[in-house]
Amino acid sequence: MNRYSTSRSSTHRLSSLRSAPRAKRFRSTRRSNTYRRPRRSWKALKKGLAYGCYLFTAITILASVSLLLVVGYQYCLTSPYFCIKDASHICLQGLERLTPTQVLKIAQLRPGTSLLAIKPLEIEKALQQNPWIRRAELIRQWPDRLTLVIKEQHPLAIVHLDHFYYMNHQGVLFKSLEPTDSYDLPVITGLTSDYFQPAGDQLSPLLTRIVDLIGLLKQTPAPLNFDNIAEIHIDPERGLTLYTIGLGVGIDIGFQGHNQKLANFQRLLPTLERTGEIRRVARINLNYPHQVLVSFRKPDLASP
Repeated sequence: MNRYSTSRSSTHRLSSLRSAPRAKRFRSTRRSNTYRRPRRSWKALKKGLAYGCYLFTAITILASVSLLLVVGYQYCLTSPYFCIKDASHICLQGLERLTPTQVLKIAQLRPGTSLLAIKPLEIEKALQQNPWIRRAELIRQWPDRLTLVIKEQHPLAIVHLDHFYYMNHQGVLFKSLEPTDSYDLPVITGLTSDYFQPAGDQLSPLLTRIVDLIGLLKQTPAPLNFDNIAEIHIDPERGLTLYTIGLGVGIDIGFQGHNQKLANFQRLLPTLERTGEIRRVARINLNYPHQVLVSFRKPDLASP
């Protein structure tokens, strides 16, 4: 009897639940199916602690190694083993115009300087700020020696623009002349600064002709040679004109065929000197293949 009553009661409740509104049924179901978050297991906690210990150990080792490296570097930086002992441990190569004292002062190198403290690029850049140094290279020779290789500038001529400048074989104006500098070079006139390129660029066709002519004049015997040329005047359209120290007149030589033209002048000069006409010469034009055109001053204007 009791079993029947219970079964019947359960059937009645189920029937009531089915006949109840939908919202009410949902609330009843949610109350009867509440979810409880499981507690964190001891195994997961142990794994997290192990990972934390591993990370702390790795950071500690890394910091210790970094500290040892810093301390070791500071020790080597001040160690006499890596310091320049004396001036004989500094080798200077390529000096012609500059003195060792000037170079070492610019580079700030002296006995006692540590090779570890030296910054080659900064020293090379500082040296190349000097107008007479075209290129500098510092080579460290461990543990306590170094070599400085210097390539100096070699002036080929003097260029007259707003001021007088030294020009090298690459057509670069590398230095403005000062009163103490030598002026014993041919002076190039007639050009603007646009014709002269910065360092690293190639020679323009016009500058190439000038450099080639100067090289040819260095191989030509006197009087029309490099040592006797006072001025090289350039007209971009008409060509080059030479002015010598002794003759004092313009010698038109153009842009091409300089070798043959100089040979023609060498054959003409003895005749002018023998006849005494050299004193009446006003201008010499070498721009003809097989002859020389000479202009003379009037007799009343000739020198005695």
